[in-house]
Amino acid sequence: GQGNPVIAGYTSSSSFPTTPGAYDTTYGGAYDVFAVKLSADATTLLHSTLVGGSRDDYARGMEMDAAGNIFVVGDSYSSGFPTTPDAYSTESSGGLDAVLLKLSPDLSSLLYSTFVGGSAEEQGHELALDGNTGVVITGHTESGDFPTTSGAYDRTYNGGQDLFVFYLDGLTGRGYTLTAKVSGSGTVTRDPHKSAYQPGEQVTLTASPNPGWFFSGWSGDLSGDSN
Repeated sequence: GQGNPVIAGYTSSSSFPTTPGAYDTTYGGAYDVFAVKLSADATTLLHSTLVGGSRDDYARGMEMDAAGNIFVVGDSYSSGFPTTPDAYSTESSGGLDAVLLKLSPDLSSLLYSTFVGGSAEEQGHELALDGNTGVVITGHTESGDFPTTSGAYDRTYNGGQDLFVFYLDGLTGRGYTLTAKVSGSGTVTRDPHKSAYQPGEQVTLTASPNPGWFFSGWSGDLSGDSN
C-alpha cells in the first residue's frame, strides 16, 4: 500500500541478509523461507526475515491483506518447521507438507503458521485472499489421506498428483476499521491496537486527557464501514 516491493522465496545462504528485530535471523539449514520488504525505490532493505526448520523449506506464493500482513504459501520437509498454537495442524503429517504463514507487516512476528497435508507429499503453490476473512491455498498432493471436508466436490484421491483447494477462515486483516476523534486535548488508545477488526471482536477504548483537561464521556455513533 506504500509502494514498497515485497518478495518471498527460499535460500540456502547462511549469510542471507536479515534485519534487526526480524522474526528469525538465524539460518536453519538446507533451504529456508525468506520474506523481504524493500523501500519504494529498492535502495534500502527495510525488513527481512527467515522462517524454517533444519531441512528444506520453500516459499512459492505470496499475498498481502489490507492491514499489510504478509501471507506466504509453500512446503516443508522440516518436522520442526515453526507453527503457531492456533494452527490448523502443528505437526507434519509426513514427508513434504504444504505450509501457510502469516507474518506481521514489519516481519517481526509470525502471526500464524500451519502445516496442511497427509501422510505422503504435498506442495503449496498459490494463495488468494477471499475478500472477507479467509485464505485459499492451492497445490498438489500425493496423499490418499489428504484432509477433505464433508460435501466437497471430490473427497477421493485419484492417484499420482491430485490438485487440492484448501480454505482457512478468520486469518486476514480485512475487516472493519475503528477510529475515535478527541474533542479537546488528549488521546484515545485501542486494545488490541491494529488496523482492522473482525465482526463481533471486542475492543477496549481508553481515554487519556492531557494535563488541565478532563474526560467527560463518550458521544457519537459508529459510522463508515463499522459494524
